Amino acid sequence: FVSLAIARQINAPLIRMTDELKQIEQSKFNPSSLGKLPERSDEIGYLAREYLQMAHATQNHQAALQQEADEIRAKIR
Repeated sequence: FVSLAIARQINAPLIRMTDELKQIEQSKFNPSSLGKLPERSDEIGYLAREYLQMAHATQNHQAALQQEADEIRAKIR
């Protein structure tokens, strides 16, 4: 029983983060979907915080690329 509870504490958050990675791929990132995972003081919390940093960096990079593409399009027209 204890091992099942531990597995749930580890597997469920990892599955949630994996699902969110798929959302990033589709440009549908929602930081609140991780709930309180980033607040945890264990390794799962660390991974969630690192995940959020990576997701925000990815969003910022995508936005910069979009802006650059828009500027190039404007120059072409």
